[in-house]
Amino acid sequence: MRCVQCGAEAAQGAAFCSRCGTRVQEPRPAAVREYALSRILPSWWHFAREIAIAIITLGSGIATMSAPKGSARTGLFLIIAAAGVFGLIALARRATSWSLTSDRLIERSGFLASRRREMEFDCLGW
Repeated sequence: MRCVQCGAEAAQGAAFCSRCGTRVQEPRPAAVREYALSRILPSWWHFAREIAIAIITLGSGIATMSAPKGSARTGLFLIIAAAGVFGLIALARRATSWSLTSDRLIERSGFLASRRREMEFDCLGW
């Protein structure tokens, strides 16, 4: 069998060309449908350091506001900063996800400039 992209001779039973990586076997029939298995987000533990910083900032803001000679304006600023950090953590967590389907693994990353990578499973040899 020859590769349609580069013309190299492909090994018998190979799914991809060893020279250029192009699929050399026939694609799966259209009757086989792909179905979603799972969508995975990064764990909250991945953001443990940022969450600890936000909790410390929130506690400092509350302590500053409740102190007898504390500045209410500074305490409010610290509480708003902690809320902003929590919001950024939630956005960062939602900006990356992995989707596992019956035929491929899809990685999506980025919030404004999103990037998508796919890895197709070669189930023909199973």
